[in-house]
Amino acid sequence: MSSTVLSSKRTLFKTWLSKSVLLSQPTNHSFKFKGVQHTTFLQTCKPRTIVTDAIGVKEIRPGVFASKELLKLHGSKGVYGGQTVGQALLAATKTVEPKFHVNSLHSYFVYPGDNTIPIEYSVETLRNGRLFCSRNVIARQRNKVIFTMMCSFQVFDKSDLEHQLKMPEVKSPLEYQIKPTSEGVRNIFELSNNTLNGTSLESKSDFNSISKSLPGKIEAECRFIGHPTLNNISHAEICDHELSPYLLWWYKGTGDLKSESHLVHQSAMAYYSDYMFIYTSLLPHKIGARPETDFLTMMVSLDHSVWFHAPARADEWMLYVMESHRASLGRSLLTGKLFNREGTLIASVAQEGFLKTLNVNTKGAINPKKTAYVNKYITNYPLNLTDEK
Repeated sequence: MSSTVLSSKRTLFKTWLSKSVLLSQPTNHSFKFKGVQHTTFLQTCKPRTIVTDAIGVKEIRPGVFASKELLKLHGSKGVYGGQTVGQALLAATKTVEPKFHVNSLHSYFVYPGDNTIPIEYSVETLRNGRLFCSRNVIARQRNKVIFTMMCSFQVFDKSDLEHQLKMPEVKSPLEYQIKPTSEGVRNIFELSNNTLNGTSLESKSDFNSISKSLPGKIEAECRFIGHPTLNNISHAEICDHELSPYLLWWYKGTGDLKSESHLVHQSAMAYYSDYMFIYTSLLPHKIGARPETDFLTMMVSLDHSVWFHAPARADEWMLYVMESHRASLGRSLLTGKLFNREGTLIASVAQEGFLKTLNVNTKGAINPKKTAYVNKYITNYPLNLTDEK
Protein backbone atom coordinates (compact mmCIF):
# COMPACT_ATOMS: atom_id res chain seq x y z
CA MET A 1 0.00 0.00 0.00
CA SER A 2 1.51 3.33 -1.07
CA SER A 3 2.19 6.16 1.37
CA THR A 4 -0.19 8.37 -0.64
CA VAL A 5 -3.06 5.92 -0.19
CA LEU A 6 -2.26 5.53 3.50
CA SER A 7 -2.15 9.30 3.95
CA SER A 8 -5.50 9.62 2.21
CA LYS A 9 -7.02 6.91 4.40
CA ARG A 10 -5.63 8.53 7.55
CA THR A 11 -7.21 11.85 6.57
CA LEU A 12 -10.52 10.14 5.84
CA PHE A 13 -10.55 8.35 9.18
CA LYS A 14 -9.54 11.45 11.11
CA THR A 15 -12.45 13.26 9.49
CA TRP A 16 -14.77 10.40 10.40
CA LEU A 17 -13.45 10.38 13.96
CA SER A 18 -13.96 14.11 14.39
CA LYS A 19 -17.64 13.68 13.55
CA SER A 20 -18.20 10.24 15.04
CA VAL A 21 -19.47 8.96 18.33
CA LEU A 22 -15.94 9.29 19.76
CA LEU A 23 -16.37 13.05 19.87
CA SER A 24 -20.10 13.29 20.48
CA GLN A 25 -20.99 16.29 22.61
CA PRO A 26 -24.43 17.07 24.03
CA THR A 27 -25.85 18.43 20.81
CA ASN A 28 -28.69 18.27 18.36
CA HIS A 29 -28.07 16.18 15.27
CA SER A 30 -30.46 16.16 12.33
CA PHE A 31 -30.21 13.87 9.37
CA LYS A 32 -32.05 14.18 6.09
CA PHE A 33 -32.84 11.57 3.52
CA LYS A 34 -32.24 12.66 -0.06
CA GLY A 35 -33.96 11.14 -3.03
CA VAL A 36 -34.85 11.17 -6.68
CA GLN A 37 -38.52 10.96 -7.54
CA HIS A 38 -40.37 10.63 -10.82
CA THR A 39 -41.47 13.64 -12.88
CA THR A 40 -44.84 14.05 -11.19
CA PHE A 41 -43.18 14.42 -7.81
CA LEU A 42 -40.64 16.92 -9.09
CA GLN A 43 -43.40 19.06 -10.52
CA THR A 44 -45.65 19.01 -7.45
CA CYS A 45 -42.92 18.93 -4.77
CA LYS A 46 -45.21 17.08 -2.37
CA PRO A 47 -43.61 16.52 1.05
CA ARG A 48 -41.93 13.17 1.31
CA THR A 49 -43.02 11.03 4.24
CA ILE A 50 -41.39 8.05 5.86
CA VAL A 51 -44.35 5.94 4.74
CA THR A 52 -44.29 6.62 1.00
CA ASP A 53 -40.53 6.77 0.61
CA ALA A 54 -38.01 5.47 3.14
CA ILE A 55 -39.98 2.41 4.27
CA GLY A 56 -42.62 2.51 1.56
CA VAL A 57 -43.47 -0.69 -0.30
CA LYS A 58 -45.90 -1.38 -3.14
CA GLU A 59 -47.81 -4.64 -3.62
CA ILE A 60 -46.89 -5.97 -7.06
CA ARG A 61 -48.78 -9.25 -6.76
CA PRO A 62 -50.60 -11.02 -3.93
CA GLY A 63 -48.29 -11.32 -0.93
CA VAL A 64 -45.30 -9.78 -2.73
CA PHE A 65 -44.17 -6.18 -2.20
CA ALA A 66 -41.42 -4.07 -3.79
CA SER A 67 -39.37 -1.25 -2.30
CA LYS A 68 -40.03 2.22 -3.66
CA GLU A 69 -36.51 3.48 -2.99
CA LEU A 70 -33.36 2.36 -1.21
CA LEU A 71 -30.82 4.28 0.82
CA LYS A 72 -27.10 3.60 0.93
CA LEU A 73 -24.97 4.99 3.73
CA HIS A 74 -21.79 6.81 2.76
CA GLY A 75 -18.96 4.28 2.61
CA SER A 76 -21.19 1.22 2.99
CA LYS A 77 -21.33 -1.71 0.60
CA GLY A 78 -25.06 -2.18 0.63
CA VAL A 79 -28.48 -0.83 1.48
CA TYR A 80 -28.94 0.66 4.96
CA GLY A 81 -29.98 -2.32 7.09
CA GLY A 82 -32.60 -0.44 9.05
CA GLN A 83 -34.43 0.34 5.83
CA THR A 84 -34.58 -3.32 4.85
CA VAL A 85 -35.93 -4.17 8.31
CA GLY A 86 -38.50 -1.37 8.17
CA GLN A 87 -39.68 -2.24 4.67
CA ALA A 88 -39.95 -5.96 5.41
CA LEU A 89 -41.94 -5.25 8.55
CA LEU A 90 -44.25 -2.81 6.78
CA ALA A 91 -44.87 -5.41 4.07
CA ALA A 92 -45.81 -7.96 6.74
CA THR A 93 -48.17 -5.52 8.47
CA LYS A 94 -50.15 -5.17 5.25
CA THR A 95 -51.23 -8.82 5.60
CA VAL A 96 -52.64 -8.63 9.16
CA GLU A 97 -55.80 -7.14 10.65
CA PRO A 98 -55.52 -3.62 12.13
CA LYS A 99 -56.25 -4.92 15.63
CA PHE A 100 -52.77 -6.48 15.78
CA HIS A 101 -49.52 -4.84 16.93
CA VAL A 102 -46.02 -6.10 16.18
CA ASN A 103 -44.67 -7.80 19.30
CA SER A 104 -41.33 -9.01 17.89
CA LEU A 105 -39.21 -9.47 14.80
CA HIS A 106 -36.07 -11.50 14.18
CA SER A 107 -34.09 -10.96 10.99
CA TYR A 108 -30.89 -12.05 9.24
CA PHE A 109 -28.87 -10.16 6.64
CA VAL A 110 -27.74 -12.78 4.11
CA TYR A 111 -26.21 -10.57 1.40
CA PRO A 112 -25.73 -6.79 1.06
CA GLY A 113 -28.64 -5.13 -0.72
CA ASP A 114 -28.07 -3.36 -4.04
CA ASN A 115 -29.59 0.13 -4.00
CA THR A 116 -29.86 0.32 -7.80
CA ILE A 117 -32.68 -2.23 -8.11
CA PRO A 118 -35.82 -2.83 -6.03
CA ILE A 119 -36.00 -5.40 -3.27
CA GLU A 120 -38.94 -7.80 -3.47
CA TYR A 121 -40.47 -8.90 -0.16
CA SER A 122 -42.49 -12.13 -0.18
CA VAL A 123 -44.76 -12.46 2.86
CA GLU A 124 -45.83 -15.94 3.98
CA THR A 125 -48.66 -16.42 6.47
CA LEU A 126 -47.61 -18.95 9.10
CA ARG A 127 -50.41 -18.52 11.61
CA ASN A 128 -53.58 -16.49 12.08
CA GLY A 129 -54.91 -16.70 15.62
CA ARG A 130 -57.26 -14.78 17.85
CA LEU A 131 -54.49 -13.10 19.90
CA PHE A 132 -51.33 -13.85 17.88
CA CYS A 133 -50.38 -14.24 14.25
CA SER A 134 -47.04 -14.93 12.56
CA ARG A 135 -45.45 -13.97 9.26
CA ASN A 136 -42.28 -14.97 7.42
CA VAL A 137 -40.73 -12.43 5.05
CA ILE A 138 -38.12 -13.27 2.39
CA ALA A 139 -36.34 -10.40 0.62
CA ARG A 140 -34.87 -11.06 -2.82
CA GLN A 141 -32.87 -9.29 -5.49
CA ARG A 142 -32.08 -10.93 -8.83
CA ASN A 143 -33.88 -14.03 -7.51
CA LYS A 144 -31.34 -14.32 -4.68
CA VAL A 145 -32.36 -14.25 -1.02
CA ILE A 146 -30.62 -11.29 0.66
CA PHE A 147 -32.63 -10.99 3.89
CA THR A 148 -35.07 -12.99 6.01
CA MET A 149 -37.43 -11.99 8.80
CA MET A 150 -39.80 -13.76 11.16
CA CYS A 151 -42.28 -11.45 12.85
CA SER A 152 -45.03 -11.98 15.38
CA PHE A 153 -48.15 -9.89 15.95
CA GLN A 154 -50.28 -9.65 19.07
CA VAL A 155 -53.52 -8.04 20.14
CA PHE A 156 -52.20 -5.75 22.89
CA ASP A 157 -54.30 -6.11 26.02
CA LYS A 158 -54.04 -5.38 29.71
CA SER A 159 -51.28 -7.41 31.39
CA ASP A 160 -51.55 -9.35 34.63
CA LEU A 161 -47.79 -9.04 35.20
CA GLU A 162 -45.67 -6.00 34.50
CA HIS A 163 -42.17 -4.81 35.42
CA GLN A 164 -39.31 -3.03 33.65
CA LEU A 165 -35.81 -1.66 34.07
CA LYS A 166 -35.58 1.98 35.09
CA MET A 167 -34.66 4.51 32.42
CA PRO A 168 -31.19 6.09 32.88
CA GLU A 169 -31.34 9.48 34.56
CA VAL A 170 -30.69 11.87 31.71
CA LYS A 171 -31.82 15.36 30.87
CA SER A 172 -34.84 15.97 28.68
CA PRO A 173 -34.05 16.03 24.94
CA LEU A 174 -34.51 19.78 24.59
CA GLU A 175 -31.78 20.39 27.18
CA TYR A 176 -29.17 18.99 24.79
CA GLN A 177 -28.71 22.04 22.61
CA ILE A 178 -26.72 22.53 19.44
CA LYS A 179 -24.11 25.22 18.91
CA PRO A 180 -24.48 27.13 15.60
CA THR A 181 -20.91 26.24 14.64
CA SER A 182 -21.16 22.57 15.58
CA GLU A 183 -19.74 20.18 13.01
CA GLY A 184 -21.88 17.42 14.46
CA VAL A 185 -24.85 18.15 12.22
CA ARG A 186 -24.45 16.00 9.16
CA ASN A 187 -26.39 13.98 6.63
CA ILE A 188 -26.09 10.29 7.41
CA PHE A 189 -27.06 9.37 3.88
CA GLU A 190 -24.30 10.93 1.78
CA LEU A 191 -25.01 9.36 -1.54
CA SER A 192 -23.49 9.28 -4.98
CA ASN A 193 -25.29 9.41 -8.31
CA ASN A 194 -26.41 6.02 -9.50
CA THR A 195 -27.15 4.62 -12.93
CA LEU A 196 -28.58 1.30 -14.04
CA ASN A 197 -27.17 -0.12 -17.29
CA GLY A 198 -26.06 3.38 -18.26
CA THR A 199 -29.54 4.85 -17.76
CA SER A 200 -30.20 7.49 -15.14
CA LEU A 201 -32.50 6.21 -12.43
CA GLU A 202 -34.49 9.45 -12.65
CA SER A 203 -36.30 7.83 -15.57
CA LYS A 204 -37.48 4.92 -13.43
CA SER A 205 -40.96 5.87 -12.22
CA ASP A 206 -41.57 3.00 -9.77
CA PHE A 207 -38.20 2.80 -8.06
CA ASN A 208 -35.83 5.44 -6.82
CA SER A 209 -32.19 5.00 -5.95
CA ILE A 210 -31.11 7.92 -3.85
CA SER A 211 -28.83 10.40 -5.59
CA LYS A 212 -29.60 14.06 -5.01
CA SER A 213 -31.48 16.54 -2.84
CA LEU A 214 -35.08 17.56 -3.38
CA PRO A 215 -37.28 20.19 -1.74
CA GLY A 216 -39.36 17.43 -0.14
CA LYS A 217 -37.50 15.34 2.43
CA ILE A 218 -38.06 13.42 5.62
CA GLU A 219 -36.07 14.13 8.73
CA ALA A 220 -35.39 12.60 12.12
CA GLU A 221 -34.27 14.90 14.88
CA CYS A 222 -31.45 13.44 16.96
CA ARG A 223 -29.93 14.86 20.12
CA PHE A 224 -26.88 12.92 21.14
CA ILE A 225 -26.18 12.56 24.84
CA GLY A 226 -22.98 10.82 23.83
CA HIS A 227 -20.64 9.24 26.34
CA PRO A 228 -19.96 10.62 29.85
CA THR A 229 -16.19 10.18 29.56
CA LEU A 230 -15.95 11.61 26.05
CA ASN A 231 -18.09 14.60 26.93
CA ASN A 232 -15.48 15.79 29.42
CA ILE A 233 -12.13 15.13 27.71
CA SER A 234 -10.33 16.48 24.67
CA HIS A 235 -9.47 14.54 21.52
CA ALA A 236 -5.83 14.32 22.65
CA GLU A 237 -6.86 12.66 25.91
CA ILE A 238 -8.93 9.87 24.37
CA CYS A 239 -6.13 7.29 24.44
CA ASP A 240 -5.60 7.88 28.18
CA HIS A 241 -9.15 6.96 29.17
CA GLU A 242 -11.10 3.74 29.22
CA LEU A 243 -14.21 4.03 27.07
CA SER A 244 -17.11 1.73 27.74
CA PRO A 245 -19.21 0.56 24.77
CA TYR A 246 -22.22 2.57 25.87
CA LEU A 247 -24.01 5.34 23.98
CA LEU A 248 -27.25 7.25 24.37
CA TRP A 249 -29.29 9.57 22.16
CA TRP A 250 -32.74 11.06 21.97
CA TYR A 251 -34.48 10.87 18.62
CA LYS A 252 -37.86 11.27 17.00
CA GLY A 253 -39.07 11.01 13.45
CA THR A 254 -40.29 14.26 11.93
CA GLY A 255 -41.93 12.89 8.82
CA ASP A 256 -45.69 13.24 8.39
CA LEU A 257 -46.76 10.40 10.70
CA LYS A 258 -49.59 12.01 12.65
CA SER A 259 -52.38 10.21 10.82
CA GLU A 260 -50.58 6.90 10.31
CA SER A 261 -51.50 3.62 12.01
CA HIS A 262 -49.68 2.07 14.95
CA LEU A 263 -48.25 -0.55 12.56
CA VAL A 264 -46.61 2.16 10.46
CA HIS A 265 -45.14 3.74 13.60
CA GLN A 266 -43.68 0.39 14.64
CA SER A 267 -42.17 -0.08 11.17
CA ALA A 268 -40.63 3.39 11.42
CA MET A 269 -39.16 2.57 14.84
CA ALA A 270 -37.63 -0.59 13.38
CA TYR A 271 -36.19 1.53 10.56
CA TYR A 272 -34.45 3.90 12.99
CA SER A 273 -33.30 1.17 15.40
CA ASP A 274 -30.27 0.23 13.28
CA TYR A 275 -28.83 3.74 13.07
CA MET A 276 -25.51 4.17 14.98
CA PHE A 277 -26.07 0.83 16.71
CA ILE A 278 -22.95 -1.08 15.67
CA TYR A 279 -20.72 1.99 16.15
CA THR A 280 -21.08 1.48 19.91
CA SER A 281 -18.73 -1.51 19.56
CA LEU A 282 -15.88 0.77 18.45
CA LEU A 283 -15.70 2.93 21.58
CA PRO A 284 -13.35 0.76 23.71
CA HIS A 285 -11.00 0.37 20.73
CA LYS A 286 -10.71 4.11 19.97
CA ILE A 287 -10.56 3.53 16.22
CA GLY A 288 -8.55 6.34 14.60
CA ALA A 289 -7.37 7.89 17.87
CA ARG A 290 -4.05 6.06 18.33
CA PRO A 291 -0.60 7.08 17.08
CA GLU A 292 -0.68 3.74 15.30
CA THR A 293 -3.94 4.20 13.48
CA ASP A 294 -6.50 1.41 13.43
CA PHE A 295 -8.54 1.47 10.24
CA LEU A 296 -11.97 -0.06 10.13
CA THR A 297 -12.06 -2.20 6.98
CA MET A 298 -15.40 -3.93 7.42
CA MET A 299 -18.50 -3.37 9.55
CA VAL A 300 -21.73 -5.18 8.70
CA SER A 301 -24.83 -6.28 10.57
CA LEU A 302 -25.41 -10.03 10.69
CA ASP A 303 -28.83 -10.03 12.33
CA HIS A 304 -31.30 -7.67 13.97
CA SER A 305 -34.14 -8.26 16.43
CA VAL A 306 -36.71 -5.96 18.02
CA TRP A 307 -39.25 -6.62 20.78
CA PHE A 308 -42.10 -4.14 21.26
CA HIS A 309 -43.32 -3.87 24.85
CA ALA A 310 -45.88 -1.08 24.62
CA PRO A 311 -47.66 1.10 22.05
CA ALA A 312 -45.49 4.01 20.90
CA ARG A 313 -45.25 6.70 18.26
CA ALA A 314 -42.20 7.19 16.06
CA ASP A 315 -42.76 10.96 15.94
CA GLU A 316 -42.38 11.41 19.71
CA TRP A 317 -39.09 11.62 21.62
CA MET A 318 -37.46 8.28 22.45
CA LEU A 319 -34.28 7.63 24.41
CA TYR A 320 -32.11 4.99 22.73
CA VAL A 321 -29.67 3.30 25.14
CA MET A 322 -27.10 1.24 23.23
CA GLU A 323 -24.40 -1.03 24.62
CA SER A 324 -22.10 -3.83 23.53
CA HIS A 325 -21.65 -6.70 25.97
CA ARG A 326 -18.97 -8.67 24.15
CA ALA A 327 -16.78 -8.53 21.06
CA SER A 328 -14.85 -11.63 20.00
CA LEU A 329 -14.15 -13.78 16.94
CA GLY A 330 -14.76 -10.74 14.75
CA ARG A 331 -18.32 -10.41 16.03
CA SER A 332 -19.85 -7.90 18.42
CA LEU A 333 -23.10 -8.34 20.34
CA LEU A 334 -25.16 -5.22 20.95
CA THR A 335 -28.36 -4.58 22.83
CA GLY A 336 -30.52 -1.49 22.93
CA LYS A 337 -33.41 -0.17 24.97
CA LEU A 338 -35.93 2.40 23.78
CA PHE A 339 -37.73 4.52 26.39
CA ASN A 340 -40.38 7.16 25.88
CA ARG A 341 -40.13 10.51 27.69
CA GLU A 342 -42.26 9.19 30.55
CA GLY A 343 -39.68 6.46 31.23
CA THR A 344 -41.65 3.53 29.83
CA LEU A 345 -39.52 0.86 28.18
CA ILE A 346 -41.29 0.60 24.83
CA ALA A 347 -38.90 -1.63 22.86
CA SER A 348 -35.73 -3.70 23.15
CA VAL A 349 -33.24 -4.28 20.33
CA ALA A 350 -30.45 -6.80 19.76
CA GLN A 351 -27.93 -7.15 16.98
CA GLU A 352 -24.75 -8.99 16.13
CA GLY A 353 -22.27 -7.31 13.83
CA PHE A 354 -19.09 -8.38 12.04
CA LEU A 355 -16.09 -6.04 12.21
CA LYS A 356 -12.55 -6.12 10.80
CA THR A 357 -9.71 -3.67 11.37
CA LEU A 358 -6.29 -2.95 9.91
CA ASN A 359 -3.42 -1.42 11.88
CA VAL A 360 -0.99 1.02 10.24
CA ASN A 361 1.93 2.50 12.17
CA THR A 362 3.14 6.10 12.12
CA LYS A 363 5.49 5.36 9.20
CA GLY A 364 2.69 4.03 7.04
CA ALA A 365 3.58 0.34 7.34
CA ILE A 366 0.82 -2.22 7.74
CA ASN A 367 1.01 -4.51 10.75
CA PRO A 368 -1.03 -7.57 9.72
CA LYS A 369 -0.93 -9.11 13.20
CA LYS A 370 -1.98 -6.07 15.18
CA THR A 371 -5.47 -4.65 15.21
CA ALA A 372 -7.58 -2.54 17.53
CA TYR A 373 -7.62 -4.82 20.56
CA VAL A 374 -9.01 -4.54 24.05
CA ASN A 375 -9.19 -7.63 26.22
CA LYS A 376 -10.17 -6.64 29.74
CA TYR A 377 -13.20 -6.14 31.87
CA ILE A 378 -14.94 -2.82 31.33
CA THR A 379 -15.47 -1.15 34.68
CA ASN A 380 -16.63 2.42 34.07
CA TYR A 381 -20.20 1.55 33.11
CA PRO A 382 -22.20 4.79 33.29
CA LEU A 383 -25.52 4.86 35.10
CA ASN A 384 -26.30 8.50 35.89
CA LEU A 385 -25.70 11.17 33.27
CA THR A 386 -27.63 14.08 34.75
CA ASP A 387 -24.49 15.80 36.04
CA GLU A 388 -22.53 15.75 32.78
CA LYS A 389 -21.28 19.11 31.53
